[in-house]
Amino acid sequence: MWSQPDWDDGNYMEWADQERLVRQDLEEINKDLRRESMTQKFEIEETIAVLSERDSAGFRKELNYVSWNDRRPKYDIRGWSEDHKIPTKGITLTADELLKVAQAGLKKLGGK
Repeated sequence: MWSQPDWDDGNYMEWADQERLVRQDLEEINKDLRRESMTQKFEIEETIAVLSERDSAGFRKELNYVSWNDRRPKYDIRGWSEDHKIPTKGITLTADELLKVAQAGLKKLGGK
């Protein structure tokens, strides 16, 4: 049964302390939510080309056909860890975008 608090026993918090604790809890919840949203689901459908070997951090730049977050696969250029579990920042391209990049590269290099 609820009883009137005894304000003289020292077992209460000031409103400012309660607010601070609630804000700390909310910050922790937001950190967890951000961490979850940063987790990307991916599946490499096909490795098309290795563009460069391992860099100093151990990542190898590749052109792959990748499905991100259960979406339709796209062409993807980025670095990958050896086990393909950790991607670096990169770029995803549609087939039309990849074709334009390839054409621009060939034009720049003189058709080589």
